[in-house]
Amino acid sequence: MEPLAVAAYTMIAGASVLAVFLGALGGAIAWVFKLRLLWGGLMAAAGYITETVVRGLFAFHAAAFIGLPPLILTLLVSWLTARTLEGRTKLRRIWVALMALVIAILIGFLCLLAGRIHILAPAYVTLAADALLVIVLLYQTRKTFRQHRIEG
Repeated sequence: MEPLAVAAYTMIAGASVLAVFLGALGGAIAWVFKLRLLWGGLMAAAGYITETVVRGLFAFHAAAFIGLPPLILTLLVSWLTARTLEGRTKLRRIWVALMALVIAILIGFLCLLAGRIHILAPAYVTLAADALLVIVLLYQTRKTFRQHRIEG
């Protein structure tokens, strides 16, 4: 393989790994500080775009396609895992956040393993997983809204 192609693959892999870490961290931080998921996602996405686009590593559309699907995936996994663990266990808040962070990073790296098939496969795999997690999030939010409406 040509050295230039190896450098491009390395840059893509680095951007994907950065997106996984920032998404997991954004979801955990949003949950710990009881921020809305949207604010945690915007903070993580801003950090990723700043690191990749503003520093001149990628064009915006390339950075968005490579990194935003894994970022959203790990953000949702981290936040939903923390929310579920809080409701089902008696663990302290910091331990729940750390467990959610680790689980989100593991899920993110498992999705990045699809890169062994094709260079763009992780983006498509994480887009499909993102769609499923958004459905789960909307279902849980609707269920919680109904419970509050019935109780209140």
